[in-house]
Amino acid sequence: MGGYSDNQYAQATGSLIVNDINTDINLIQDPEAAQIVLTADWKELVIGVNVTNYLVPSQELYDRLIDKAGSYEILVSNPYFEDILTFVGTANYSENNDQQTLPLRDEVVSAFMSFPDLIKSSMKVFVAADTSFYSPFY
Repeated sequence: MGGYSDNQYAQATGSLIVNDINTDINLIQDPEAAQIVLTADWKELVIGVNVTNYLVPSQELYDRLIDKAGSYEILVSNPYFEDILTFVGTANYSENNDQQTLPLRDEVVSAFMSFPDLIKSSMKVFVAADTSFYSPFY
C-alpha cells in the first residue's frame, strides 16, 4: 500500500492530537475501502512509512530512464515505452506538471514487496479506518 504513509505511522504511534492532524488521502476519500484493505486477511500488508515520501522524480532519474531506453526519441517512437514516456513527460523535470513530480509512493512499496531485503527496519501495528457516521475523520 502506497499513500502518504508518514501519517499512518503517526496515527499508529501518536497522541489523539497527532491522530487528528494526520490522516491519509485514502482514508479521507474512501474510508470504507481503506477499512476493507486494512482489515482483509492478507498474509502481509506493507505500508511504506516515511521513506516513500523521499523518492521523488528528478532530472537525474529521468536521464537514467532515457539512457536505459537508448534515447528520448526511442521513448517517443516505441509504444513499449509508453508508460515511461508518460512518467518522464517532456524529459525536462522543470517543465512537468505537479502530477509528474509526486513522490513515488506505490513504486517504493512495490519494490519492497519484490525485494524485501530493501527493508532495513519494520514494526507491526494494527490499523483500521474510522467509518463511524459522526466521526471527525469521516
